[in-house]
Amino acid sequence: MSVYRTLVRPLLFRIDPERVHHLTTIACQIAGHMPPVLNAVDKLFGTEPDPRLATTVLGIRFSNPVGLSAGYDKTGKTPAVLSRMGFGYIDIGSVSRWPSPGNAGRPRLFRLPADDVLVVNYGVPSDGAEAVARRLALKPSRVPIGVTLVETNTGKAADASDVIEEIAAAFEPFRGTVDMLFISAFCPNETSGSRPFADLDNLRRLFEALGRIPDLPPVVLKIKAYGEQIGRIIEIATPFPFVKGFLPSVAPAKPYVGLRTPAAEFEHLPGTATGPYSKPHLLNDMREWYSRIDPARHIIIANGGIRSGADAYAAIRAGASLVGLVTALVYQGPGIARRINRELSALLQRDGFATVAHAVGVDAPQRKGVLQAG
Repeated sequence: MSVYRTLVRPLLFRIDPERVHHLTTIACQIAGHMPPVLNAVDKLFGTEPDPRLATTVLGIRFSNPVGLSAGYDKTGKTPAVLSRMGFGYIDIGSVSRWPSPGNAGRPRLFRLPADDVLVVNYGVPSDGAEAVARRLALKPSRVPIGVTLVETNTGKAADASDVIEEIAAAFEPFRGTVDMLFISAFCPNETSGSRPFADLDNLRRLFEALGRIPDLPPVVLKIKAYGEQIGRIIEIATPFPFVKGFLPSVAPAKPYVGLRTPAAEFEHLPGTATGPYSKPHLLNDMREWYSRIDPARHIIIANGGIRSGADAYAAIRAGASLVGLVTALVYQGPGIARRINRELSALLQRDGFATVAHAVGVDAPQRKGVLQAG
């Protein structure tokens, strides 16, 4: 970790962030075909089996709960390497049915190093579902793989019926290839202005369309919601048994607060800021969602502001069964998952938890308005 921070990161941070992302993706793709390199990655960064961290979520066995969230591998080219870096799962995406270059303007990715923050304005560029699915069909990963599906960013608003049909059709190439399916019902960085799932009736229609697909893996909904709207979303999802969980979007809206970086350096930047400053929002959302779900029916995944074992542990105690990260990988390097898992295991042992599953939700408020699975 220190070598990355003192030697590697200073060199990478002299280069445009999007170019670095592109180059590291190519490097991982090449390394994925070189067994000696894969073995070295496993030895240097892999997480050793730990029964305290192993957990079964969504009917899937995970060696540990710390995953790489969507945003790093958008193309399915790097799981052979990433799955040896200690992550318990990898979320590929976001992926749209049709290829899209994403947002047209450049630059689209910015760093705020004083706060370990990235500002992302990619606009979901994608190679398209068929191309990504062909790569994942080679089964390069040693850990469970998920894919996040999203509306194609055409730059124009689309009819809700078309979006629903498109997302359902985007899954077809992935059938039998991925272990879990994430549906993005809220993307802050695409420019079409289309927000079809702000109308929750359209969310029900989407689930109905997905329900007609055979061999559907567990579905997790990515959505931004507050207060009583959370209960309404859970109510809509509950009749559909394949909807197994939720990943609340915790990206705070502008103006960003709590950053050391002077506002003049970032307030004009397009896109959404991600990083540790969002951790309080994450914990609040975890507690709010967990207080409303039936844990026997749905689970919650945390994503936002996690960069240490203590952060992961706090999210788990607030209600998360799995935790994901992306920004911390950029700032802390490829040893991040191993370090978080070691720290998390030590915290679980300190507090007397035999497994990570026993710690889920212990700090969440008493559940309210829970809908029992029917």
